[in-house]
Amino acid sequence: MMYVTLLILIRHGQSMTNKESFLSDSEDKYPLTELGVSQAEATAKELKRNFKVSKIYSSTTYRAKQTAGILAKELGMDIVLDKRLKERGWGLIEGKPALLGAWRFNMSEEEAKSVENWESIKKRVASFASDVSKENGVIVGVSHVDPIAALAVESFGINADELSVYALVAPFASMNFFGYESKSYRVLATGLPKVPQQVLTKAMAYVKQ
Repeated sequence: MMYVTLLILIRHGQSMTNKESFLSDSEDKYPLTELGVSQAEATAKELKRNFKVSKIYSSTTYRAKQTAGILAKELGMDIVLDKRLKERGWGLIEGKPALLGAWRFNMSEEEAKSVENWESIKKRVASFASDVSKENGVIVGVSHVDPIAALAVESFGINADELSVYALVAPFASMNFFGYESKSYRVLATGLPKVPQQVLTKAMAYVKQ
């Protein structure tokens, strides 16, 4: 059987960690800001307007779960938690300043060893994408910048290290589209707050039965 799947990975809305610029992969702290809630609500309406979503998966990190809950409420669905979509494990630098990504260059050797590495993130998000590729239809996953960037790299078929995609950032509550067909994913569009007609046309080609 040939599976045809549209996977939409959505970054969580703005959270307290983003507003105050610190690192955290907490599963029970640091909710969305008022702006983050509004961002998630807008994305939920955009999904409802354009797609018949089959399933919503979410990272286990709190800000992602809250975002997924807002999507699920708008779409009248439940969410499925999946740790493969979670935020990078921050280890010893949990709670430290994010420094606009410059944390990468300000760690001790011990701290660096404690932080989840790029290869681990690529492996787990690829595993998730492979599993959901067997679910025909429109699959939504709520995640974070690094897992989304990792799947984009895998889909482009390039062996990029983390620093090579340093500037690849998905805006809050943005939609990132991946089409699966013939055993591989293709990047259709990234970082979108809305769905333009040309992207919708490309995306719908992956959900026709």
